[in-house]
Amino acid sequence: MQGFESPIILILGGKDKGNDYNEIKELVKKNVKHIIAIGESKDKVVNFFKNIVKVTKADSLDDAIYKAAGDATKGDNVLLSPACASFDMFDNYEHRGREFKRIVKAM
Repeated sequence: MQGFESPIILILGGKDKGNDYNEIKELVKKNVKHIIAIGESKDKVVNFFKNIVKVTKADSLDDAIYKAAGDATKGDNVLLSPACASFDMFDNYEHRGREFKRIVKAM
């Protein structure tokens, strides 16, 4: 999140691994304008970040990407950085990445 100069819409979540979101709290405050929460951990993500930044739940990666695109303005970055395992929705992280690219290309 530190390498971006423009605001970030962050797709975050998946199968929780006991994440402590305090580790990214300050980076989120500084760089993220909107979190799209996905996967089994979406409620945990929403509950942690709801008083810090705009947070929206998504039912799938497709839903998350379309919500992010709908909120993005010129120059914004949409970042898939889930901070969680992918096994609740995908075979593995590579499958998740391929699906992200497929959905974006289809838009």
